[in-house]
Amino acid sequence: MLFRLCPAAWAGAAALFVLITVGLTRSPEVDSELRMQLSLIRFPYYYVLEFGLLGTALVAGFFARKHGELGSIRSWLGLGLVALALAGAIADYFLVYRPLEKMMTDRTLDGAFRSLHEASKNGNSTIVVVVVIAALVINWPSRAHRRTKIV
Repeated sequence: MLFRLCPAAWAGAAALFVLITVGLTRSPEVDSELRMQLSLIRFPYYYVLEFGLLGTALVAGFFARKHGELGSIRSWLGLGLVALALAGAIADYFLVYRPLEKMMTDRTLDGAFRSLHEASKNGNSTIVVVVVIAALVINWPSRAHRRTKIV
């Protein structure tokens, strides 16, 4: 059950986070200083939730696989996609976000900041797409469920 729920929950949470972030970024009431402070406050929670949901999905996926809850190909593909997304999230956190966080804290926003910020946007977008695909693979009804007629 958690193997099915967690990737879908993360995809929804990430989408909500992006919608809120874009709304704040485009708001004329929010200046660059406030945006930076909000980023330093919000992003740690983003990563905690991401690691929590994808890590739980990975562990639950191994249990689901062991108990035969999904077909073999779907479970392996779902597990692989979740593992890929989690590995990407860990790499993004340590290689991109942590340096960005240091630059924001030190107020050294130079060309490297812009480059890392773009890498973060692209990396996180890719991770969310992989998680959406994983959620679709994991939650797509099996042939047996599609053939069942509701009376």
